[in-house]
Amino acid sequence: MLSQSPAPGGTYDPEKDTITLNVSKGPESFAMPNLIGMSLSEARAELTKSSLSLPNDKVLQEPSYTTKGKVFKQFPAEQNELVTPGTEVTIWISSGYPADAKEKTWNVTVSPAVEGQTSTIKILLTDARGDSEWGTKKIKTTQTFPINLVVSPDKEGQITVYRDDQFLDRIRVPYADVEQTPDPTPTPTPSEEITPPPTESPAEDATTGIDPGNENTDDQGGAASNDTAAVGPGKGKGNDKGPGKEKGKGRG
Repeated sequence: MLSQSPAPGGTYDPEKDTITLNVSKGPESFAMPNLIGMSLSEARAELTKSSLSLPNDKVLQEPSYTTKGKVFKQFPAEQNELVTPGTEVTIWISSGYPADAKEKTWNVTVSPAVEGQTSTIKILLTDARGDSEWGTKKIKTTQTFPINLVVSPDKEGQITVYRDDQFLDRIRVPYADVEQTPDPTPTPTPSEEITPPPTESPAEDATTGIDPGNENTDDQGGAASNDTAAVGPGKGKGNDKGPGKEKGKGRG
């Protein structure tokens, strides 16, 4: 209770006077700011400005389809939900894409409605990161635009192209059609080879009549008639071109 009337110790007529009590509603509440997409420093500054608290142990990092280093979740309140001064906030910051994410750059070739005359091209994206607008371009000649997509097992990619505000094309990029980018193979550290001293061959080996250097064994790792796969440029399946494999014979 903040105040009362009549004041404590005062006189009043219980048959005529009215007692008034002024009661607090508690701390004033306000709308929670939106932290999604901010960096840690930006989120901390926004919370400080709003008299909200962000302890260090409330900053968590997890894989996410949000850009690395950006906030993708906040608690205990979403944007515009009511909070009070001093409320402790927890945020989750993206540590990078999940392990099963796949990225692909898709080349989209678009021509103007009439060659030599200006057309406005707008490209929209849908992928594991959500819906977004890639951008708007004005073209007079046929041009190719590289579009980066990130897909997940439950979210394929989709590119939608508009020309002069009219739907032109839609390209689907299923998860299964995108190759997983392999982790780089570590390069072994070279080490000095020690040549063992020569030893005398057993006496019976001298009478075999077989040159040890040309001996035919079951080991297929030798140089003689070894099949090799030479990776070179070729055409992959799908809507774009990719590397293919050309198989040939190695010579011993």
